[in-house]
Amino acid sequence: MKKQQQQSLFPDEAPTFKKEIPLAEAQAVAEELRKELEQYCLDIVVAGSIRRRRPVVHDIDMVCLPENLIKFILKLKAMDCSYGGKKLARFVYKEVPVDLYFATPQTMATLVLIRTGSAQNNIRLCTIARNNGMKLHADGSGLFRIEAQGCEGKEVLIARSSEAALFEALEIPYQEPEEREVK
Repeated sequence: MKKQQQQSLFPDEAPTFKKEIPLAEAQAVAEELRKELEQYCLDIVVAGSIRRRRPVVHDIDMVCLPENLIKFILKLKAMDCSYGGKKLARFVYKEVPVDLYFATPQTMATLVLIRTGSAQNNIRLCTIARNNGMKLHADGSGLFRIEAQGCEGKEVLIARSSEAALFEALEIPYQEPEEREVK
């Protein structure tokens, strides 16, 4: 019996892409991509280093809430983009690498927060949560309070409706995206 080969997300010849992109150029490409995809989405947000307004970025991070996932995937394929899975598609658009995260109405706000970053800020937020008996899930499911239940803890949802609600539940001041760099 032959083992089925798993289809790669990327073709044999990897597409070329820019390694460092000035913010203005990245914003223009991201906005063009957002406009091309928005008719298939209930919501779509540019996140990552572009949202944080870093002077030089390495990719485009977007979080989208597809109206119809099948039609959305077909649109990505029509754009010659590789479909990566149920939660993420990675592809190159106009020579810029793109990470496109798929959200649900319940995960949208938390995914936007997490995918905006920075990585160090996400670690800081998760540490604050853990130090206060909570857990911030990177999958976008939200911020949960951990309540003791026998030998194990039970997670109770306390926030996920908006970035502001997540900051409020953590009892820290809201940070604008460009303030989310930890030095």
